[in-house]
Amino acid sequence: MDDYLRNTLFASELLEFLFQQISIPWEAPHASILEDDLYTTFDNEIAVAVYTIWTKNFRDVLDCYYELDKKDKDIKENEAVQKYEEDASYKKAYRFGHYAISAADSYFSKGYSPGSFLGYCAIVLGVATYYFRYPSNQVPEMAAEVVALVLLAHQLTGQFYKHNGWEGLHEISYLFNRLPENADVVERPPGFTFW
Repeated sequence: MDDYLRNTLFASELLEFLFQQISIPWEAPHASILEDDLYTTFDNEIAVAVYTIWTKNFRDVLDCYYELDKKDKDIKENEAVQKYEEDASYKKAYRFGHYAISAADSYFSKGYSPGSFLGYCAIVLGVATYYFRYPSNQVPEMAAEVVALVLLAHQLTGQFYKHNGWEGLHEISYLFNRLPENADVVERPPGFTFW
């Protein structure tokens, strides 16, 4: 259970980092509760790598959002408006979670790798940033939970640890961030050292 909670905290902090990069003040509602009992696995190298992948694939991420938004509108047109409006935010978050978990099959068709996980985080969390609304529609929260669940599945099968767990994810992120074509993508967060 601790792994799932730790993964949820990690994914929430990663999503919070992405929101900060686009100047949206978002904090996962459960992050403060989890931080009291768990150490964080958040890592600036991983955050910068995910942000870099997101920005380099901006058009694909935006297209995914538009596709999901269109599916939501099609569903709304096919349901009685009153029924849809009763719990629209829950339904939207649930559908988002379903699609995000389904996408994991494509990203991990050959099993877990740190690079695949970074790409998966970029698409799922990147798309979730477009769903940011007041009042909350719960999609960003669902995105963090899905990333945590997918990571837990790889931890339970041992694939995550076969690739050196958190250290392996950090190392791949570190190397990715130092590729010449990635050097200027993001302003490095406080405490980040490039070399």
